[in-house]
Amino acid sequence: MSISSLPTNPSAQSGRDHERQIKDYGQHPLKAKDATTGADITDASRVAQIWVKDEPQVRQYSSSENALRTLEVLEKAGKTIRVVYAQNRESGIKLSQARPASCATRREG
Repeated sequence: MSISSLPTNPSAQSGRDHERQIKDYGQHPLKAKDATTGADITDASRVAQIWVKDEPQVRQYSSSENALRTLEVLEKAGKTIRVVYAQNRESGIKLSQARPASCATRREG
């Protein structure tokens, strides 16, 4: 696709008001399913995510416990983990742990 064939206003084409959205700092409901159980995630205060290299979608989890169990399985399978996110229940802030390939292996001991 050439640059000249790109839409001049892609947000208008999608039906979204991009300018309004980038100024909106409000919380929005999470609409996702737990990657382990397949159940809807209903409590965003416990949500966690794992970003796996070369996977097209972020893995969502209803709890950090589910995410950490899966993380161990992924690492044993040799998957490269880009980052792990967990929600702080008290502050609501998303916490992250970057996991570059050189740090992805857990140390024994």
